[in-house]
Amino acid sequence: IGMPIYMIINAWATHIILREAKVIIMGQQLVAHLASRLPKEVATTAEEHDLLYDTLRLIAVSKRDFHHNHFVLAKTLIESYSMEVEGLEELPDDYADRLRAAPEGLRRLCGLCLILGFVLDGLVTWRERRRLNELRDKGILRVEVEEVSEWAEAFVSGRGVEGLLAAHLMGSPV
Repeated sequence: IGMPIYMIINAWATHIILREAKVIIMGQQLVAHLASRLPKEVATTAEEHDLLYDTLRLIAVSKRDFHHNHFVLAKTLIESYSMEVEGLEELPDDYADRLRAAPEGLRRLCGLCLILGFVLDGLVTWRERRRLNELRDKGILRVEVEEVSEWAEAFVSGRGVEGLLAAHLMGSPV
């Protein structure tokens, strides 16, 4: 009697494990692709490094769970821009104002990092949807929650997010 139940549990667990493995593998490839396209003229001063580092903090606070792809993204950005790793501090209250005042290239990069932070684990939860709406209302992002959800679905399905990278690295404003 219990055999069909165990079969269902095993099938579900296998599905979850394979999905997560696929997301991690694709995420590493996406971050490696992003690393080769990062603009070098962005984030050259200590203030710009602080803003980019605060963006990584915002991603961590928003996601609330460790995911290997977020680690790879943070490590790539820190190494690419030679940023110093700081201790655990709260996100500064003036983050939105500093981001709005930043040069356009840095704003684009921070916006791309925020969106990738929500996409790289393959899930956009209701809490993250609320955070995305808050970021849009504060003027930090100019994307809709549905767009981010579509990019997450495209990422997980293997269709890629080249449109996201192209738009935020050299296209329309974030």
